[in-house]
Amino acid sequence: MLCNLENGLTTVTGVIIPSDWDRDGKITEVAISTHDEDEYLVRRRAKGTELVRLLRKEVEVTGWTTSEQGKKTIVVKDYRLRCP
Repeated sequence: MLCNLENGLTTVTGVIIPSDWDRDGKITEVAISTHDEDEYLVRRRAKGTELVRLLRKEVEVTGWTTSEQGKKTIVVKDYRLRCP
């Protein structure tokens, strides 16, 4: 789910999934998979680095979205876990 807010901020709701791994199989990047079947790659700056700990959890993320090379990305300003 996507919700546009003031100041260019967007709220994205979905599940944290792995999106890239290193040679040893360690997760190095994550994405948000939305219920609308969109996927937002999480940029590893600001609070985005904290989302690696939340794999397979449903979250509501507020940040700045862009489309780079045909992929949607989000720079996380804030997030919260959603109750099951």
